[in-house]
Amino acid sequence: MVTAVAGLATALTSFLIGQWVFATSGVPHAGIGDPEVARALLGGGLYLALIGLLGLALGSLTRSTAAGVTLLISLTILVLAILQLLPQRVAHLWPTIAGMQVVATLPHSSPWPGFLLFTAFIAVFAAAALLMFCRRDA
Repeated sequence: MVTAVAGLATALTSFLIGQWVFATSGVPHAGIGDPEVARALLGGGLYLALIGLLGLALGSLTRSTAAGVTLLISLTILVLAILQLLPQRVAHLWPTIAGMQVVATLPHSSPWPGFLLFTAFIAVFAAAALLMFCRRDA
């Protein structure tokens, strides 16, 4: 819950600063009341909270903070570089990219199927971490 609130605060602050920069530069910008913006800001908080849960699950699975952080960065950032070589339709199936659709404000697109894929991906890792925890440390 704390990470969701912190993620929402981060998303809102980033949005407001970014829109202020756009407005002072004379570039078209969005407001909080614009369509899909509130949903994207809320989605940003949820995405960051789930990324934190994924990091916790990876750390628990490996029993190492360093390995958990390394895997988290690899799954979320480094894989993006590799996926850019693939067709866009394939790349959007990677769970962390699919989850990022919840912060997009594209017209005529639903972010929820991708976010559901991302949530299921994290649920699998969290369940595996719980199972391993119960077997090793119980």
